[in-house]
This record gives sequence, structure tokens and C-alpha cells, in this order.
Amino acid sequence: ASAPGVQGDHRALVITCKMCYDEDIEVRKAALLALGETAQVGEPLALETLVERLQDEVVEIRVAALHEIVKLVPAKETSVIRHCQSILDKFEELESAVQFGSSSTFTPALKGTTVGTAADLKRVGVHDLHHALGTVQVQVTLAEARRIFALAPAGRDAKAAFLDLKDAIAREALSTRVPDCVLSGLIGALGDPARAVRGSASKMLRQVVDFGDARAVQRLCTAVAAG
Repeated sequence: ASAPGVQGDHRALVITCKMCYDEDIEVRKAALLALGETAQVGEPLALETLVERLQDEVVEIRVAALHEIVKLVPAKETSVIRHCQSILDKFEELESAVQFGSSSTFTPALKGTTVGTAADLKRVGVHDLHHALGTVQVQVTLAEARRIFALAPAGRDAKAAFLDLKDAIAREALSTRVPDCVLSGLIGALGDPARAVRGSASKMLRQVVDFGDARAVQRLCTAVAAG
């Protein structure tokens, strides 16, 4: 069990990370377990330490590191987050679709003629956002469009709210992005000589990554091609 007040204590974190390299196997294992219980989600030092322990000479330690990594990565990337990345890639096209769509209620909103506030935009614009996303080949459900639209900052005029949506989407996508070092470590562990490590890596990878994530797909393809 973790001691009260340990979580977030940088000194305790540094000491625990150092213990993960101890010569004694039991000390290393206990330190790994402690990291998973006390470090904050997304803590870079803790994640880097755990990923490095995937190279430990002891199979049990490598498996333990995999299990603790999963506790510290951000929540699994949802379909909405995946769509957010697609929207960022096509935002200029989306802006054109929104502004120039023949039946879009966004059009008067952006011109400031009939819909002037962010609240108005959220009320009437979800269907238009849904339609515009389809126009630029980003297929989302209406419920997903509503969740994406809800990211738009409130309290500004409609045009500003729409333009601010890009930054809001970028922050949302980044907030649940699996760190690159973790993604590389998990994929690398799929080639581990020990079956127990390979099995755990496969299970952990499914838990933390949405395979609509282009980074994961690309890296997996590269790993397969490399044999």
C-alpha cells in the first residue's frame, strides 16, 4: 500500500525510480509496483523508468513493468479522440464546408447575421457540424458530433467559438494521447523472447491504444515488416 502524501512527491518519485534499477530482483519488483500505485498518471519520469525496465534481464520484472505502465498511461483513446485528430488534419476543409455549405446554419452564424453567440452556435450548429464532417470524409455519429462540438469555448461570438474549436480539439486529443515512449515500448515488447512478456504486451497494448490511432497502426506495421 502507498503511504499517505506520497503521490505527487517528486523526491519520493525519484527515489522509487532509482530503486527500479537495484541489483536485488525483489527490490526492483517492489519499486515497480510502488510506481504504479504512487506516481501520477502521465508522469514522464515514472513512465520512462517503467519502459526501460522492459529491457530487464528478468522476465518477471519485464511483465511487472508492463502491468504498471498501463496504470500510468492516460485513459484509452476513445473514438471521439480519434476523430479529433482527423478533424485537425482536415480543419481547413471543414472550415470551408461550414462557411460555404448551401444549407448550413453555420453560414449566418459565422457572418454574424442571425446567430451571434456561442450558445446559439451550440444549439443550432451540431447538425451542421455533423453534416460538414461528413462532407470532408470524417464519419462521426450525431452523438459524437455533439461531444466534439461541446469542446467549443463558451461566452464568445459564434465565429470566434468555431475558430477556437481547433485549439480545443488539439488540447483534447493531446490530453489522452499515449506517450510515444510507451507506445514504442509496448510494441517492442511484442518481440520479446519470453512468451509471458509477449502475451502481456499484446494485452496491455489493446488496453491502452485505440487501433484507429494512426501512430499505433504505422508502428505495428513497421514492427511486422521488420520481423
